[in-house]
Amino acid sequence: MQSIKDLLPKAVKQAGISRQIEAVQVVQTANEVIAELIGPGAIQRAQAIYFKDKTITIACLSSILSQELQLAQPQIIDRINQRFDQSIVAKLRFFM
Repeated sequence: MQSIKDLLPKAVKQAGISRQIEAVQVVQTANEVIAELIGPGAIQRAQAIYFKDKTITIACLSSILSQELQLAQPQIIDRINQRFDQSIVAKLRFFM
């Protein structure tokens, strides 16, 4: 009998949802990195909400916070890519 740990990757691949799972993981990691760099309160005013084509979309409630995140963009991207051990994110996009 196989364990769930062994069966899960195959089932995910067969279901065709591996990209969606990866996107959710990238968004979650981006929010963790934002909280680490800017502070835990930043997540209430700025959140990564979408990942597609190597781009993370971040919604901001403040133009000042958006500018702060734009300045930290290289650090944010680098930390996310380090956690995934690959160049998974190339840029960030911001909207208010």
